[in-house]
Amino acid sequence: MWLYHLGRIFPDLDQGRIRRFLVHRARYVEPLHGLDATHLIPKVGTPLQGLYLATTAQIYPALTNSESVTRHARQCARQVLQESTAGIPGLEGAFGQVATAEIAC
Repeated sequence: MWLYHLGRIFPDLDQGRIRRFLVHRARYVEPLHGLDATHLIPKVGTPLQGLYLATTAQIYPALTNSESVTRHARQCARQVLQESTAGIPGLEGAFGQVATAEIAC
């Protein structure tokens, strides 16, 4: 069922390239954080080069609404672009500037 909807959203998607997918359902919308536990919130960058994590658990203490999620997604995208173009002559920082300008709009 999910693959059917995904194919309608992305008509050029080659479903044969999908090896596995998971559907998560949660009783509560907001992630719960314990007191003095902000150090446990996962970072966007991971120890594996080129692998990033973007999750609503990172938005704390803001509410997980569409504005916060959009802001977080743009910040994550900016980080990925900046780190992926770092050290490339002519591109270093170029995508980060575009993302920053877009966020300011």
